[in-house]
Amino acid sequence: METEPIVAQLLQAAFPEANSMDPVAFYDGVGDLFQAVAFSFLFWPKFITFHDAVFIALNGDDERFIINRLTDRNGKMISRSRESSWQEAVDSFNWVEVAHLFIHWRGPQEYHVDAEDFLGEVLCQAWSAKLKKNFPERDFSVFLDEPEDSSTSLTINIKQVSPVLEDPPSWNRKLGIFE
Repeated sequence: METEPIVAQLLQAAFPEANSMDPVAFYDGVGDLFQAVAFSFLFWPKFITFHDAVFIALNGDDERFIINRLTDRNGKMISRSRESSWQEAVDSFNWVEVAHLFIHWRGPQEYHVDAEDFLGEVLCQAWSAKLKKNFPERDFSVFLDEPEDSSTSLTINIKQVSPVLEDPPSWNRKLGIFE
């Protein structure tokens, strides 16, 4: 699918003052240098490692949050009735709902789904490239999942494919935490 005309239509509807149908012409008219610096971390994100697993860091102070959730005996990591592997625990952190990346929304509403789809595709490509650059000895799958129902939105998932994540010695599958 040719995305440039669709993106131009989305951007023109959201920013009619830009007066262009070329998507490349929009960033200088609707953004600024500091917005670009902030968004650079969305398109080329930080990844952290913990117990040889890779986690995407998009929220700020992610490392402390992840370590606290994985080591806190009072707040079980995964509240399921079955045991959870280290891979499942890691995967539970490495997904992002595209719509929830932003708290500020602009109109027009009828283009939100198309904008989410386009941004999701671009982020999958960028995050895959960053993972390949930072972790050349590993293989990852970065993919989009369609919403299961109206309570969720388009989701980007990151899964380490190889080497397969093995449970670290101190991982408690029953509690879903490190002991």
